[in-house]
Amino acid sequence: SGRAEMRDIATIHVVGAAILNEGRCLAAQRGPSMSMAGKWEFPGGKVERGEASEAALARELREELGIEAEVGAWLGRGDSIENGNRVCLDVYIAKADCRSMNLHEHAAVDWVSASDLYAPDWAAADVPILPALHAYLTAAPDTHRCRGPVALLAADWGKEPRKRAVYAAERDERWK
Repeated sequence: SGRAEMRDIATIHVVGAAILNEGRCLAAQRGPSMSMAGKWEFPGGKVERGEASEAALARELREELGIEAEVGAWLGRGDSIENGNRVCLDVYIAKADCRSMNLHEHAAVDWVSASDLYAPDWAAADVPILPALHAYLTAAPDTHRCRGPVALLAADWGKEPRKRAVYAAERDERWK
């Protein structure tokens, strides 16, 4: 079944940055030496074992673009199957001074606005993030800050009704 196949493949956890500046987001085009060359993505990379996602993202931006970034709120998650592996991408809002950017792996970068967000040929794992980014870019600026705790509920629909689990999380400064 499809579920058994998903469990049998390796998962690669990667992080990406939605670096924002004046209502636009930085997109990076994968270079010729990278897998999926020519596809556009949120810049970032793999999370190393034992490394926090936010720290991995700051490190990857330093290594790939030569920039120091302030990693902010989690924006969303994308999943795809690439070269026989499951790619799980977590994207965070980030701030960075990109004026002295130095591309080490990417072929190009571009600033995309909400109206042009769907124009680039995005990598498969990045595509599910685009609606959340579009909503963020087009929202009123004061809605970007949380007022009070945010609750998240998830249900495990894979079991029969009486055995389903419901998970709850709250966020003030961090998820609990």
